[in-house]
Amino acid sequence: MSTLDTGLTLIRNASQRVSAANGWMGNAFKSWMPTGLYARALLIMIVPMVILQTVVAFVFMERHWNTVTRRLSAAVVQDIASLIDVYKFYPQDKDRSQLRRIGQRLQQTEGTGAVRTHPVLQERGDNAFGVSRIRGNQQRNAEDN
Repeated sequence: MSTLDTGLTLIRNASQRVSAANGWMGNAFKSWMPTGLYARALLIMIVPMVILQTVVAFVFMERHWNTVTRRLSAAVVQDIASLIDVYKFYPQDKDRSQLRRIGQRLQQTEGTGAVRTHPVLQERGDNAFGVSRIRGNQQRNAEDN
């Protein structure tokens, strides 16, 4: 017996097993399915729509939650960076009450973006505390030199 004959015999036996399993599973599945034409037609139309809507809803919600999480994380990082900039580049009183007040203000507006997106601050190029980005960059550059 050659290798080709052995391979064909193996394929033939596997196809017979798959055919037997298909017959058994087909009969089990057939007993669950409706026998009437109207019910079958409804299943043919409804099942694909339900599956499609489920997949689309899952994908949309997953992307939405990922985007929201990324944006909120970026907002928290920006708030912390702003507090650090204020601490580094502007004089503070001994108990740092001004810095605490700013932190509490950020905590109250957390998640809303109300402070960061205020039109006046965007127009002036200031961050959430009214501290000019240009002024802070100039001071950083002066310290580097």
